Amino acid sequence: MVGVLIVVLGYALIQKMASLEGAVLSWNVVSNVFLWLFVVLMVVMLAVQENVKEELKEVIKNQTEEMKLVKQEIRFIRRR
Repeated sequence: MVGVLIVVLGYALIQKMASLEGAVLSWNVVSNVFLWLFVVLMVVMLAVQENVKEELKEVIKNQTEEMKLVKQEIRFIRRR
C-alpha cells in the first residue's frame, strides 16, 4: 500500500513540477525523476526482503522440527 502511494504521489508531483518548468527537460526534472525511481526501487527491495524473511522463518521452523525428529530417531537406535 505504501509503495503504491509513493509511486502515485511521486508521479503526480513530478508531473506538476515538470509542467511548472515548462516543456523543457531541465536538470531539476531529471534529478527528481532519478530520485523518485531510486525511492521506488528501495520500496521494492524492502518488500522483497520482507518476503524472504517470512519464508526463512518457515524454513527454520521446518528444520527445527526435522532436527527434533532426527534426535528422537538417534535415541531410539541407541536404546536397541
